[in-house]
Amino acid sequence: MTRLVVLGVLALAVVAAADGLRARSASPPRVQAKPSAPVRLVDGGRHDYATAGDRLQDRVLLKGKEYLGAEAVRAAFPVDVPGPIAISRIAVARDGTLALALYRFPSATPAQGAIELWSDRTPVGGFGVPPGYFGGGVAFNRDGSLLATFSYDGQLRGVFDRTGRPVDGLPESFLAVE
Repeated sequence: MTRLVVLGVLALAVVAAADGLRARSASPPRVQAKPSAPVRLVDGGRHDYATAGDRLQDRVLLKGKEYLGAEAVRAAFPVDVPGPIAISRIAVARDGTLALALYRFPSATPAQGAIELWSDRTPVGGFGVPPGYFGGGVAFNRDGSLLATFSYDGQLRGVFDRTGRPVDGLPESFLAVE
């Protein structure tokens, strides 16, 4: 039992260290959007979804009940590498599409980041993202067509359409409308 606790703590430490190192690793330059209005993202983390898992957060709960099992999440990972998975962030679009920002930890190579998109428990898309792209969160724009990712320090790291194509800057559709 003690070994399992030690392994669990070690795995979480590796996840945290890897996310911090990825944020400082060589990657495309940050997009510095300078909107004229304050940025308000559609998903502020307030939803009924949560992550769960024995050693790593590899399942999704909805109102406390399993919504996506670990095997389904692993099978939908868009980058073809083996290894355990850890869900880091969740965002929900207004149409109910669920975005999971997650890492896969192959044994002999660096961790792989990805976004999985789900609708009604069915994977509807997914794409790999550069290291350090979602340590600070993920969020959909108002109409759910775009997904923004943020580094651990809150900097915008990327904006993607639902197919994973990068979009330049922070589009107006992410700005608050009063």
